[in-house]
Amino acid sequence: QDSVALEQRRDNFMVSRARPMPELRPGPHMAYGPDRSAFNQRWDNERQAANQHVADQQAAQAREDRKAAFMQARQDQTHQRTHTQTQNKEGR
Repeated sequence: QDSVALEQRRDNFMVSRARPMPELRPGPHMAYGPDRSAFNQRWDNERQAANQHVADQQAAQAREDRKAAFMQARQDQTHQRTHTQTQNKEGR
């Protein structure tokens, strides 16, 4: 029973350690002046970084789509070429 209790405590500790803790918000007296502008700057930087990440993901997906379309066109072209060559050999 002691080992079971110890394991449960360890599991609870690991869960509480992995749980994200909310950041405290500044009080109203810090919502003005330099503190506000610093917060707004950090907020804008984070928003721009998130938008850039989304744009990078979309660009990567578009690149993969173009690559897949190119490879499919190349395979179709190769298939058509071998089919035509086979027909020409049989027609001789």
